[in-house]
Order: sequence, then C-alpha cells, then structure tokens
Amino acid sequence: WPELEVVLLVARLVVLKEINLLDSNTKAPIPLDRAYDHLTSSSKQRQVIITQRQSAGGDLIKKAVALGQELFAQSGPSGEEALFAFLKEQLTSWNNDLVSYEPLANTSKYPGGDEIRDCLASLRQFVEESDSLRFLKRFVEKKAELLDLADDIQDLQDFYTNQKQSWEQLRAAVDKLSQNRLQLEVHKKGGPALARMEEILATPRPYNLLSEVASLIHTAESANDELVAAVRDPAVTQIQARINSINDELDKVSADADLRSKATAELNRLLVTASQATSIAHIAQAQQTAEAAFDRALTMIEQTPLPELPVGVKPPQPKVKERQVIVTKSLWTSDFIETTDDMETFLSNLRTKLKAALEADERVQLK
Repeated sequence: WPELEVVLLVARLVVLKEINLLDSNTKAPIPLDRAYDHLTSSSKQRQVIITQRQSAGGDLIKKAVALGQELFAQSGPSGEEALFAFLKEQLTSWNNDLVSYEPLANTSKYPGGDEIRDCLASLRQFVEESDSLRFLKRFVEKKAELLDLADDIQDLQDFYTNQKQSWEQLRAAVDKLSQNRLQLEVHKKGGPALARMEEILATPRPYNLLSEVASLIHTAESANDELVAAVRDPAVTQIQARINSINDELDKVSADADLRSKATAELNRLLVTASQATSIAHIAQAQQTAEAAFDRALTMIEQTPLPELPVGVKPPQPKVKERQVIVTKSLWTSDFIETTDDMETFLSNLRTKLKAALEADERVQLK
C-alpha cells in the first residue's frame, strides 16, 4: 500500500481507539491531537510504537455503571465510550461548580476553601483523562475517595446554592452587633445568641448549623434594640432640652438668623447622631459632647455684640447676666458624703458659692 494510505488507516484506527500510539523514547502515549505530527513526519514515524488497545471488560463496565448510579443517581450507558463520556461529563460538572465557588471561598469570608481545593485536586485526575479504559479503571479503584468527594460536594453545592444568603445575613448581623458587644455580652438573651452566632461563623463546616441563624439573629437584634433604646431615649431628650435652652437664650438677645444657626448647629448635629446611631458608644459620646457644645453655644451668644441701633432709637435691650459655672464635685474633696456633718459642710460650701454669684448679679450653671 502507498505510505500515506497506511498512515490514513493507522489514523483511523487511532480515532476508533482500536490501537494506541506510544513514543518509543518515553514509552508514553501520544495524545490524539499530536498524532498527526508523528504520523506525517518521516523523522517522527520511526519513534512511533503501535500497540493493540485493551478494552474494558464487562465486569469493569458493570462496576463503573453501579458506582455512577450511586454517585449521580443516574444509570449510565453500558458501552465503554458512552459510559466514559457520561461519567466524565458528570465529574466535569462537579469540577465547574467548585471552580465557580472558589473565588468566594478564597476571600476567607465564606466556608469550604480547603474542601474545594481538595475536591478539585481529586477531580483533576478524571477531568483531564482522555483514555476511556484508564478512566474507568481509576473510577472504580477510587470508589471510596469518590463517595467521600460526593458528600463534600453535596454540602458545598447546597451551601453556595441555598444557604449563602443565610450565611451573609449572619455575617452582616455579627458585624453590626459587634459595635455593642460589651453591652450585649452581659444581656441575658443577647449574650448567648451573639456567642452562638460567632461560633457558627468560626466553624469550618457550618452547613448543618445554618438552620439556627434566623432565630439567633432575631434574639440578638431584639436585645440590641432594647439596649440601644435605653441609651438613645434619654440622650435625645437631654440634647433636645439643651437646644431648647439655647433657643431661649437666643430669644433673650433677639438673635438674628446667622447667630441662631451658628449657635445651634453643633447641638443639632449631635441630636441627629443620637437619633440615628446604632452604636451605644456613639450615642453616649454624642450625649456627653452635647454638654460642651451647650457651653460653647452660650459663650458664643454672650460674646456676640448687640446690633448697632439707628441714631435716636433707644429700645430697651434685654440683659443677659454673666454666667458663673459651679462644679459641685470641686466643693467636696472626698469620694463620699457619709455623715450629717459632711452634708452640712458640702451644702455650706455650695451656699457660699451661690450667694456670691447672686450678689454679683450672676446666674449660676451647675455641673
């Protein structure tokens, strides 16, 4: 036969998988996509060894079909090539799912990173195999590994398909609640709920625990709302009272719009913070800062000169008394008042300060 006719017949037998081509130097199989180069190059033809290809026996086919049914709940074909194609397609589908989960798992914010990497490593030996006989032999030999793999993949598929939203809600809730951790930890219900939520987040395989998430979030957030309200309500009331007091002072001096805006701006910002903040610390800080803001507003009003009057116009001008600040703590050096004599001494000191201020026509601000 002409040489090229022989090459063509050999190529057909390779495609039909009746024979195998081996490299005589390495004794390794020559892949189908490289066979053309070896068969048509006269220098490489001498390196080609042709061997008769073995086919899968009936027992191997039977075992592979049974394992495929166990893994995929589907009965694969009974022919070698068709069964090979079916099983490889199923395993490749697993592989593709894992590849799609991997970016999220690699952020360390989602579970399953180690399992995904291990599963992909195990699947590689199957999805990269092109020889049906080697594939089926390995498929049956790795039965135990594949069954374990199936369990891991089922957990991962269920998580990334059905449970991911619960996981994200859990993470978001813990992040939000952590700002009030100190208060929540001592709450009768909120403390244990937050601790359990963090325990689930730290579990390497949390899949069977996520059914608890909705109830835990509800318990912890209810406790948090209760704690925040207990701090927010008095803070808002106190800051609003200071704003009202500053407005009264502004009325006394017939303040213009610019002074009113400047004098109340900081307190108004603090009121918004106290009304909207979800952090107990931020609310408490706003309440504490409001005291200093109140003093700054009073000083601003006191130091603002009265508007000039037209010549000849002398309307009565309201008088704002000088302010005397008395820090009551400074009137008593001990930490406690324990006796009647202590009380009388403290009140006497306070009375002296108050009398001096009133006699000087000053108004008193107690702190």
